[in-house]
Amino acid sequence: MIKEGRYWPYLIVGSIIFMMIACIYTVYLSFGYPVDEDESYFLKYQEVEKNFAEIKEREQEFLNNFALRVIGDKTRLDITKRPAVFVDNVVEIEIKEKSKLKAKDISTKAKLTRPHTKNEDRVLNVDFDDNTKKFKVNLGELSDGRYTLLIHFKINELSKFYKLELCKNLCKIQK
Repeated sequence: MIKEGRYWPYLIVGSIIFMMIACIYTVYLSFGYPVDEDESYFLKYQEVEKNFAEIKEREQEFLNNFALRVIGDKTRLDITKRPAVFVDNVVEIEIKEKSKLKAKDISTKAKLTRPHTKNEDRVLNVDFDDNTKKFKVNLGELSDGRYTLLIHFKINELSKFYKLELCKNLCKIQK
């Protein structure tokens, strides 16, 4: 039986137990969210950090030979204020050849991901139409929301990496 005025030790022990349970539950919840990995250039971040100047030089050379433009309505995301492309299930990228290098020789890698989960990550095929000079990325059936498209273009030693924010149906179109 607790004597009157002697309940404070039980409150302290109860508070400590409650805080331990809250910490364990927070750690448990965090396992469902990915660590923010550096996926730039489809390389490990150590390689990017070590060769960053060389990568930027290759990108500039790529841009000297080709001009790329994403086709579609542009918008700004309400949350991050970043520019995004309003998409349905396809992204088209127009390419203009500025030199003797041919766009049909460009190899591509593409990955579609959601901003806050890795559960829906998909590697995508990129098709090139030589007649229209467009790369077409078929995204498949997308549910409404935000997406990130990581796409890497490479020809010979030249390369260019793009990280495109995409939005389906939940964003307002701003011109």
